[in-house]
Amino acid sequence: MDVIKINKAACFISLALGIWLAAETPHIPPKPLQINGTVYLAIRPYDTFLRIATYVRRGVILAKRVRVTLMGQAAVKDRSGQHVCIIAGVKPVAGSRANVTFSSVPASKEGSLTAEAPIDSLIAIVSPTSGTRLPLRTTSWLNVAWSGGHPPYTVYVFPFVGLQILGDEIFKREVFTGTNALIPVSIFKPGKKYGIYLSASMGKFVFDGAVDAESRVDFQQSVGTYVYPE
Repeated sequence: MDVIKINKAACFISLALGIWLAAETPHIPPKPLQINGTVYLAIRPYDTFLRIATYVRRGVILAKRVRVTLMGQAAVKDRSGQHVCIIAGVKPVAGSRANVTFSSVPASKEGSLTAEAPIDSLIAIVSPTSGTRLPLRTTSWLNVAWSGGHPPYTVYVFPFVGLQILGDEIFKREVFTGTNALIPVSIFKPGKKYGIYLSASMGKFVFDGAVDAESRVDFQQSVGTYVYPE
C-alpha cells in the first residue's frame, strides 16, 4: 500500500514539474527560411520554358519538409537538396507576374510564403534569325542585334555536340550599353550548328512574409537563336 502511495505521489510530482517547466520555458519560434535560387524564363526557337532551381534552409541546415511550387506546379528535390521545376510551353506576357510558393509539409502555423516578380520587358533577337546560314569565307563579323530587356546583357555562343546537347562555351561578352554585339566568325567551324544566347535580368522576387536576410531569388530571362556556318 505504501509503495502504491509513493508511486502515485511520484507521478503527481513529475506531472506538476512538467507543467511548471512548460510554463517557464519560453517559446522559441523556428528560424525564418533562407531561400536562394534563380527562376529562368527561356525562349528558344522551338520552345519556351520557365525553370526554377532553389535551395531552402533554416540557418545552415537544408529545410526538409518544405514544398516548393512554381506557378502552381510542384518542384522536385534533386540529390543535393535543390528544388527544381521546369514548365514547358509557357507563353510569357509582359506585365504579368511569376510566382513561387514555399509551404510546410504537413501544414504548420507558419502558413506559406509566396514570392512574386513581374515579367518585365521581354528581350527578342532581331538578327540573326534562327536557321541563318553563315558564309565564313565572305564574313568577318556576325552582328547579333536584339530589342527589349534592360542592360547589362550577356551574349553566349555554344556549339551543339548532339541533337539537343550543347558543348562548351566558346564565346561570352557582356554588353552594358546598346542592343547589339559583334562576334568574330573565326570562332565558328563549317558544317556545325551553333546556339547564340542572350540573357538579361528581370530583377528579383519579393516575398510576402518574413525570410532570412540572406534570402534572394533572382529572375533571369534568356532567348536563343541557331546559326549554321558554311
